[in-house]
Amino acid sequence: MDYPWLRELFGHAQVKMEFRISAIEMLLNEAQLSRWDATKAQVTHTLKLPRHRASNDAEIIQRTYMALVANE
Repeated sequence: MDYPWLRELFGHAQVKMEFRISAIEMLLNEAQLSRWDATKAQVTHTLKLPRHRASNDAEIIQRTYMALVANE
C-alpha cells in the first residue's frame, strides 16, 4: 500500500492528510470481488497501457472498479 509513502510526502510538504487510503477490496462486495481479476484482465487488454507506471496502474484500477459497479 502507498500509505507510508504518502504520509512521508505530505509530512515533507507540511500538509495535513485529510483523507484515508483503503484497499480497493474494502469497496467491493463478494460478487464484485469474484469478478475483479477477470474484469481487470479485460480492462488491461483493452487499454493496452504500459504496466507499472503509477498513472497507468491507477487508471486500470479505476476503470476496473467502474466496470464492476456499472454491471450492478
